[in-house]
Amino acid sequence: MDMCNSHSDLVACYLKKYGLCSISRLCELYQAETRRSIRRRLLLILAACCAAQPACLPICLFSILPLELLREISSTRIG
Repeated sequence: MDMCNSHSDLVACYLKKYGLCSISRLCELYQAETRRSIRRRLLLILAACCAAQPACLPICLFSILPLELLREISSTRIG
């Protein structure tokens, strides 16, 4: 299932079926992944999940994700 382009109702249904623990797993996958294209896709999936189910937001905020995002932003050179 391509959650990046899915309708929010489908994402909510997926989260209801598989639970919010899948959000924690996605955050862990983001931390472990080294390929930028896959990390970007994982962020899109997490954004879709948070938009469809606001209960996902605290899970993301209290995970390793914010620290990983800060590290990625600080290591990215502009220009």
